[in-house]
Amino acid sequence: MHQFFKDIIDDPSEYLVPILIIGVFVILWSGLSLMAVLSLRSTLRNPHTKKYRRLFLALVPLLVGGFGVWAHLPISLDSENWHLHFDARWLFVLPLTLAGSALMFWALSCRKTDQLPPS
Repeated sequence: MHQFFKDIIDDPSEYLVPILIIGVFVILWSGLSLMAVLSLRSTLRNPHTKKYRRLFLALVPLLVGGFGVWAHLPISLDSENWHLHFDARWLFVLPLTLAGSALMFWALSCRKTDQLPPS
């Protein structure tokens, strides 16, 4: 592992693309998780205000997270001494779960205030 970090410091252009891809995944995961948590928090704390903002804050992580779980996104890094391989679709499970629960609570709060017709 020490050799890997030394390789990055000596020649960062060799590992630039994988590091940027991992950085994009981390930023995307953080943003989707934050949107889902904000939607869930505002739905649980103030269920009668700003209904459509809470809906859109839950729909974006739900759609992007669903696509991320559905897609096969392998990430692999090789070095002389070690091999790192993982599937990035597991990163999207948390935002998908949070957004699904936020959407469920949103629908329940709308039904209580008679905004949605009963099914």
